[in-house]
Amino acid sequence: PPRSTLFPYTTLFRSFDVIIIDAPPRLTTGTINALCASTHLIIPTCLDEMSAEATSYFLLQLARLRGVLFRELKLLGIVPTLTDEDGKTKDHEKRALKRLTDKMSAPPLPESWVGAELLLTGAAVPQRVAIRKAAGVGVAYLRDREAKRIFDRLGDAVVERVE
Repeated sequence: PPRSTLFPYTTLFRSFDVIIIDAPPRLTTGTINALCASTHLIIPTCLDEMSAEATSYFLLQLARLRGVLFRELKLLGIVPTLTDEDGKTKDHEKRALKRLTDKMSAPPLPESWVGAELLLTGAAVPQRVAIRKAAGVGVAYLRDREAKRIFDRLGDAVVERVE
């Protein structure tokens, strides 16, 4: 039989430039499968010290598995989320950013993953009531103009790094 009847989604996938797979931030079977099916990775994280430490640990785990399971996976960046609404970086956020930057400049991370340029601070996703209200019941991007602007900025940063 033709390949399209065996894999009905292959034609559908060709109609999109980017497909986003949202997976949990821990190495579950679902996350590993998502990473194996992916070419690029963005990691959203809160800017607090515990989240920075968890993100660093997650990156180390990915680096260890990368050579075996997903050799071609490219890290596009780490996106700060739930930042303060006023857009100014607070002291605790600066400490978390420094911790991430320090951890990302050390082995055993792959050379292409190392460096502060991986922090997408210009595309941070701040706390917004519209985003919080849509969580679990809808898509904030479709419901709120400000949310659309925030996610468009993030999308532009991602597309710029993919190209």
